Amino acid sequence: MCLLSIYFCDNPGEDEYQVIIASNRDEHLRRATAAAGFWGANGDCLGGLDTSVAGGGTWLGMNKKTGRIGGLTNIAQQGRDMEKKSRGSLVTDYIDSDVATTKYLSTVDDEKKAYNNFHLILMERMEEKYKVHLLSSKMEDSIHEINPGVFVLGNSNYLKPWKKIGYAENKFTQLVAEHNSLSKKDALIDELYGYLGDKTPCYPDDALHSQLGMNPGTIYKPDGTKVGQFVKPEWLSAICVNNELGYGTRSHTLILIDKHGNCDFREKTLDVKFPKPSNDWISSAWSFKIGDC
Repeated sequence: MCLLSIYFCDNPGEDEYQVIIASNRDEHLRRATAAAGFWGANGDCLGGLDTSVAGGGTWLGMNKKTGRIGGLTNIAQQGRDMEKKSRGSLVTDYIDSDVATTKYLSTVDDEKKAYNNFHLILMERMEEKYKVHLLSSKMEDSIHEINPGVFVLGNSNYLKPWKKIGYAENKFTQLVAEHNSLSKKDALIDELYGYLGDKTPCYPDDALHSQLGMNPGTIYKPDGTKVGQFVKPEWLSAICVNNELGYGTRSHTLILIDKHGNCDFREKTLDVKFPKPSNDWISSAWSFKIGDC
C-alpha cells in the first residue's frame, strides 16, 4: 500500500512552491530495495529502486534534466497474478525517456492488461508549468488530465476511495494552504514529514473491506488454516502503515519545486533490519535546478 499526495499550480508567487509532493511507500520489509539515488541512461534520474525485480522499478522518481516526474500506486486486490509484468518500470521508463507524455500514456493504456492494476501519475514540465496526467488501469476511460490543486492517490479503486484518501486530502490541503513558503522551507518539510507519519486509523472502512475482503494481511493455508499475519486491516487505513509485523511504510519522499525550477528532493528511508523492524530512519537530501546538468 502506498500514498501519493500532490499539489501543483500554474502561477505560484515568488515565495510559493509550484509543486509539492509527499509520498509514502508501503511494502514488505524483506523486499530488496535501494534508497533514493541517481540512475538512468545519463545518471539524471533520481528516486528509490525496487531491486527485487530485474531492471528495477520505482514508485516515485524524477529527471533533474527535464523535470519529468512519475509516480505509481498499485490498486490493491485479493490475489495477484505473479506472471504479469512489474509495474515499477512504468515510471522508470517514462522519466528516463523523451517520448511525448500523451504517446507514452497511449502505449501503456494499450498494454495495461499485461500488469496487475495500478494508478500511474505522469508530470511533464512545459514552459515552466506542469501538465499532469493520470492513468488508472481499472477505469474504462483510463487517461485523465489533472487540474491544478491538490490530488491524493492511494491503493483504492479510483471511483471508490478508502476513507484514508479523504482524510489525507483534507489534511494535505490544509498543510499546503498554511505552510507553502520558500522562506519557511524547513517548517514546511517538518510538517510534510509529520503528515506522512500520521498513523491515525480511518477505520472501520467498508470500501477497504469490499476491495480486500475482511482479513487483508492474513495468510491462510489452502484448507483455510490461519498461518500468520503481516499487517492488520486497521493499520492499512492510516496514512502511515504500522510495520511491526513485517509490512508497512518504509520510506517518506518529498519533492519541492519553485517557479524557477529549483528543486529539493528529500527522503527518509527505514533502516530495515528484517525480520526485526527498526525505528531508525536514514535521511537523504538533494538540491538542484532543473535543466542544469
